[in-house]
Amino acid sequence: LTATTDINIPANVGLTFGDDGEKIEGDGTDLTISGNDIKLDAADNVDIDSDTATRFLDNGTLFATLSNASGISFTCNTSDGDINLKVMMVGQLLQL
Repeated sequence: LTATTDINIPANVGLTFGDDGEKIEGDGTDLTISGNDIKLDAADNVDIDSDTATRFLDNGTLFATLSNASGISFTCNTSDGDINLKVMMVGQLLQL
C-alpha cells in the first residue's frame, strides 16, 4: 500500500491487527482503541488535551475525573470512595 493522501475508513468499520485482538474504530464522532493492554510510549511528552475533563473508567464504570477547575481537580466518582496517594521510599510503599 502506497498512500499519497489520507486513507478514509468508513464509520463503524474498524482496523484490526493480528488475530483481531486489537482494534481501532470510529463512529463519526468518537474513536475507540481497544486491546488487552494499550501502551503509550513517547521519546518526549505524552499530551492529553481535553476541553472538559479526563475520565477514568473500569469496565465502563466511571471511577475518577481529572479536570482543570481553577487549578487541578482530581475527583473520586465512587460513592464513599477514597483517594489514596502512595510513594515508594527505600523499597517500601508508603501511603500519604
